[in-house]
Amino acid sequence: MEEKYSELSTYLLIKRYQAEQDKNSTKAIELDKLIREDLKIPESMDLLSNDIQEKFNKIVGTEKRKNEKFINITAWIFIIILGASLLGSGCGLMSMNSTSRLLPKIDSLYSENISPIFRFFIEHQMLITVISFVISLVMFFIAIGILYRSDFARKIGIAFLIYEIVKAFASPLLVKYVYPSIRDFNYQIPQSMRDSMYNTSIVMSLFLSIIFILIYGWLIYKFTSSEITEEFK
Repeated sequence: MEEKYSELSTYLLIKRYQAEQDKNSTKAIELDKLIREDLKIPESMDLLSNDIQEKFNKIVGTEKRKNEKFINITAWIFIIILGASLLGSGCGLMSMNSTSRLLPKIDSLYSENISPIFRFFIEHQMLITVISFVISLVMFFIAIGILYRSDFARKIGIAFLIYEIVKAFASPLLVKYVYPSIRDFNYQIPQSMRDSMYNTSIVMSLFLSIIFILIYGWLIYKFTSSEITEEFK
């Protein structure tokens, strides 16, 4: 699909123009016109003059450093978070044997009307922990790939962010259907306190879901923008 140069930022217009070997080509002429409009450069001034080229290099250098800083910081944040998640999942896997011996005791704590979702979580802890570990491991290497400007890693990372948005949407529903089972545990806790904990959990889950959806949506927007994708070419 033909690129619409009018939709590009000044930074990208200049990069495209500087990359054109033939400044008399149709593409270069169109870029020339758009750059002059953006920077208010009169027709009498040559875009190849030293003064203009110095201005171009400054714009490109500033924007490139800003984009590189954003990518590096984002990648390192995810490397640290995913590294911690890997450590947690690894510890969970190592403790599975001792946890499995406690399942009969855990099972005796809740009532017969436990929700199917909560029962599934209890009975498939090993499977859920293994899946969590594998996802964290894959995404850990994807974050490293983004740090090294792999476009494939960028695309997989965007898919991962979409997956996280779906999880964020589902989180309040899980709390709604799982927490009543926890509320039915045979603990000596007043019903009013259990109801209060339930309502607080729903509100907090909704709040955190909205926050994460906004953050992940913003990251998807940034990593699909022309300025950021340029750094992965």
